[in-house]
Amino acid sequence: MAWGGIIAGALCIPLAIGMLLVTSWFMRVAEQANCEVLYLGNEEAIAECVAENA
Repeated sequence: MAWGGIIAGALCIPLAIGMLLVTSWFMRVAEQANCEVLYLGNEEAIAECVAENA
C-alpha cells in the first residue's frame, strides 16, 4: 500500500502541473477569442485588448 501511495503521488504531481498549464493556455486562447468578438475587424483594438488582458 505504501508503494502504491508513493507511485500515485509521483504520478499526480506532474499531472497537476500539466493541468495547470493546459488551463492557463485555454484561458489565454479564450481571452483572445473574446477580444476578437468584441472588436470584430479592428486589428489595433484587438491587439490592445489582448495586451491589456495579458
